[in-house]
This record gives sequence, structure tokens and C-alpha cells, in this order.
Amino acid sequence: MLSDRGRQVRGRVLLDENGAPREFTTRDRFFYDPEQRKQLIRTPWSLTISGWQTIEGRPVPAAVRAVWHLSSGPFAYADFRLIPASLAFNVQPGE
Repeated sequence: MLSDRGRQVRGRVLLDENGAPREFTTRDRFFYDPEQRKQLIRTPWSLTISGWQTIEGRPVPAAVRAVWHLSSGPFAYADFRLIPASLAFNVQPGE
């Protein structure tokens, strides 16, 4: 459980064999369903990390996928794959 300014959220973190996060799940997120007359509905949500790589000595996720687990089935709305050459560390704002 995480608390901040009087608000609390719960989630579950699964680790891989090296102790790195590989999945985060929670029921403390709200999905906007236009078919339900514009209501926010508490809906299970997950984030899956598919492997890690090291860039400039830092571990970074190789791929990340975010999924709403709707009653009609899973809805993956974000699927990111890291392009190592696009990552820069210690860059000043505006550069």
C-alpha cells in the first residue's frame, strides 16, 4: 500500500529471478467507459515489463505493456519498446 496526502492505493508487484519488477497489478484505478454513460469504473489494471537491459550502467525496461482488464476482455492501450539509441541521461532541460 502507498499513502500520499491522505490517499491510499494498493498494488501487487511481482519480481523476476533477479529481483527486478516484472509486473504491477492494481484494482485502484478507474476506467472511463463511454458505454456506461460517462461513469468512472474501478477496474483492474496491470503493467508488464518484458525483460531488462543495461544502458550506460543503468538497468532499464526493454518493453512495457499497460492493460485494462475489462469485463469484455483485456484492453492493451500502451505497448512500449525501448530504442536504446533514443535514451539519454543527465540532459539539461531544453537540450
